[in-house]
Amino acid sequence: MIKRRLFSTLMVFLFVFISVTFLVPFDLNAETREFWVDTSHWETNNVWVSEGHFQDTQEKRWVDTSYTVTRGYWENSTKNVWVSSGYTASRWVDTSHWEKQAYKVWVKSGYKASRWVDTSHYETRYRTVTKWVPCNKTFVVTIRSEPKNVILSKWWKYPGTYYYGTINGTRYKYWKSLYKVLPLNNIGQVGAWVTTKIKYHCTAMVSTYRESYRVWVTSGYKKYYWVDTSHWETRYRNVWVTSGYKKYYWVDTSHWETQTSKRWVDTSYTVTQGYWENYTTSAWVDTSHYEYKAVWVEDGFYTSPLHGEVIVEKSPRYIFTRWHKDQNNEECNMELNVSWKVNNSNLSEGEEEKEIVRIYIYQDICRFNNKGVEKVIIFNSNVTPSVEGSINTITKFDYSGTEESILHIYLYARNGESAHVYFNNPINGFRSINLSSEGSNSDANTWLGGNNYGKFEF
Repeated sequence: MIKRRLFSTLMVFLFVFISVTFLVPFDLNAETREFWVDTSHWETNNVWVSEGHFQDTQEKRWVDTSYTVTRGYWENSTKNVWVSSGYTASRWVDTSHWEKQAYKVWVKSGYKASRWVDTSHYETRYRTVTKWVPCNKTFVVTIRSEPKNVILSKWWKYPGTYYYGTINGTRYKYWKSLYKVLPLNNIGQVGAWVTTKIKYHCTAMVSTYRESYRVWVTSGYKKYYWVDTSHWETRYRNVWVTSGYKKYYWVDTSHWETQTSKRWVDTSYTVTQGYWENYTTSAWVDTSHYEYKAVWVEDGFYTSPLHGEVIVEKSPRYIFTRWHKDQNNEECNMELNVSWKVNNSNLSEGEEEKEIVRIYIYQDICRFNNKGVEKVIIFNSNVTPSVEGSINTITKFDYSGTEESILHIYLYARNGESAHVYFNNPINGFRSINLSSEGSNSDANTWLGGNNYGKFEF
């Protein structure tokens, strides 16, 4: 009965990237083509409201009826006037004079000098060097043929340390070992062992080679050159310099003059008069202001099908604001458990298995008395990628909301596909309600949100 009642009150939309639509309690498959999923919603925004009105006010103003009478006459007048006048004159001031001037003369001179040019240098020369150098060579010399019927053979080191001798035209430092054999017919005789080979172990040899060495050769020569000491010399002479300038001065011709003129004698006068009158004026009173309003936001996206199962469990059935207390005298809250299972049975060959990687849950609270929509984020995070899983959340609400309040659940797959479940979830506030299982005359499950379980296949 509880499950059937929940199915009658929840409207659910499941979609991939945009939406797959079905109505509970019926089970429908996802569409096989991309389509548009409308996620438009109401948001509460602080908007500017332009308004105002005209307001009439009573004022007083002065009506001026004053007037001016213009009259007068012309009369002759004589007066002495100082006339400033003059002109600019000039004269030549001669400043010519004798002046001692310096001038430059180029004097050629020099002398012959010498210096030593050092051409000393290193030269590479060669010499023949003969010396002992290390070596590791072995020579074996057979001094007699090996007898027949040999029963024993062995190399013996020759007594002594080192010997010097020439082998194949080269002088070596070496030690010797002898190869001795014991013939069968010599057994028991003195000197029975017979030496057949000698081995020379060379450790050094005389090497003759040509080496280079550096020699300092002292050389040079005396180089003669001309040292030029030519230079400029300053000399002096007396020169007559013709000079002068024009000097300007002012010639003042100012004087008194008698001038005759006419002037206007003004006998105009003004009569000042008027009266006060009442009048009405209208002024604009601007009452524009910011206020919070519910604004419809157009939103949505395209998606492709996704198949699976979603189970939603809500506790308690009736949600109250945090300002209420539960049976443990704690703030009221809502516990929400969302489980999912993705159906990958219809995947094509080579297609990657679809897993849920992110969950986004929020509640749009439609507040009473037209106070707008309050959005409460319940869960918004990545989850461990899985075909089957669940999450559990606990949320406290500050504001109550009408039965138009909707709880949204979004499940996102790795490849961008997603599912969307939403249902009406009113938040109850301070008012008298009936929480009995029988309910009241009206459907309390609608306006109190009496749903707590739903299973949806898509």
